[in-house]
Amino acid sequence: MRVSSVSFFLSLLFPFPLRPLFLLGFPFTFHVLFTFKAFVLSTFFLLPSSFAWVGGKVENIKVFDFEGRWFSLLDFAKGRKFVLSPIYTKCPSACSIITFNLKEALSKMKEKHTVLSFSFDEKDTVDDLLTFARRWELDGRNWTVVSARKEDIIKLLDSLGFWIKRVEGGEILHPNLIYVVDGKDSIILAVLNAKPLDFRSLKIALSDGNIIERFIFFRLFSFDPVTRKYEFDIIFLSYLVAFGTIILILIFLRYILFGTKKSRT
Repeated sequence: MRVSSVSFFLSLLFPFPLRPLFLLGFPFTFHVLFTFKAFVLSTFFLLPSSFAWVGGKVENIKVFDFEGRWFSLLDFAKGRKFVLSPIYTKCPSACSIITFNLKEALSKMKEKHTVLSFSFDEKDTVDDLLTFARRWELDGRNWTVVSARKEDIIKLLDSLGFWIKRVEGGEILHPNLIYVVDGKDSIILAVLNAKPLDFRSLKIALSDGNIIERFIFFRLFSFDPVTRKYEFDIIFLSYLVAFGTIILILIFLRYILFGTKKSRT
């Protein structure tokens, strides 16, 4: 993603593929397209931290559930959006909090949504998954708990950008993250360290809401887990305005340079 962003920045300054539009007598189209690229660039670099995962591809590994059935990870959702919650069944604290907050958030929604609690502990057995499923009253249809072989666990965690570290006593350190995955394999939302869970963003991500609502909500508002309120992100907006100003200056300079050259010819 870092490499592509650098390439994108270079193409912004020197968009040679678009230059024929200018030479053919379409300066307005040229600058509209340039402005669009500039706007995308400005929002790309200013996304909230949770957006680092958005757009990533989920590895479709083979998993087994608490009934011992094997299937491909993405097959469980049957083409629907779903929540992917990395946990491990013997987790002493964080995983229970994540699961509880997720259940609480989903209980406020009218529609039933698909959830996969994924154990990243290769030592978890079918019995361990069954104990977890009974503890949280998972029905195995809309919400189930699965695990996989060690090599496949590594593949999935790598695709999610999710790290784990075993420490003494058997505990596994890990980030508190849940993902919303589209009907295929792309991550469309990652909720990080939200206690209680960011309900509204989860609801919008799981719904088929329009793109304007998504853009305004996910970029201009942030959830405060302490106050349980959505607050206008004035800092993010300030950066966006500042970045937009810089972009407008660049556009103006380009217009002067290229416009002057064209008028002389």
